[in-house]
Amino acid sequence: MQIRVKQNLYLLLLTTALMSLTLQGDTLSSYTPTKYICTGGPGAGKTSTLLYLEAFEQESFVPESAADVQLVKRAQGKEQPWLDEDLNYKVLALQLQRENNITPNPKNRIFLDRCPIDVLVYEPKDTPLYPTLLKEAKRISNDPSYSKTVFLFENLGHCQKNLYRYEDIEHALKLEREQERNYKQFGFNVVRIPATTIEERAAMILNTLDKGHCNKTSISESISL
Repeated sequence: MQIRVKQNLYLLLLTTALMSLTLQGDTLSSYTPTKYICTGGPGAGKTSTLLYLEAFEQESFVPESAADVQLVKRAQGKEQPWLDEDLNYKVLALQLQRENNITPNPKNRIFLDRCPIDVLVYEPKDTPLYPTLLKEAKRISNDPSYSKTVFLFENLGHCQKNLYRYEDIEHALKLEREQERNYKQFGFNVVRIPATTIEERAAMILNTLDKGHCNKTSISESISL
């Protein structure tokens, strides 16, 4: 009973966050920067590349939420925070909060270090959260502020475990394949960023943007996962 009450509370908080994000999109659509999603398996080098783009190319990005939620849980004494039943609720809520706080920038674009669609591969389909994740994924796929081009960072050939990353290389590659499948099923064009230097990866992304290969066309076909 206690678990169900907690789950209902988390879903209520997520619904509030989703409503806030939707209202922001309705009222500030002309000022909302284009969002470019970056995804991939764990340890693929997304964050390092995005930090490079921010530090040396004057780009902006929304940091990944999962690592930060797990670091907080560790500070609270949880040795394996990825086993907590409320982890993905809090990851999604923080991600939505961060996206809700996006402000316009001179380039009128922002990169997302993952988005709620990524959480689908970590959440079992028989949980109360999964339908909410599907609903949010469909909203994103039809939201014109999100570019339909997603940058998928390929694995670097290894996956180093740390305080918030428990996956080995086989698991990391499996998650990479599942992320690519999900984004394609939701109508996104997946651009693979191969394993190379941070500078070259950043240049590949910027070149793709400069060539105009990204678009914000929304889709309306049905999606099943």
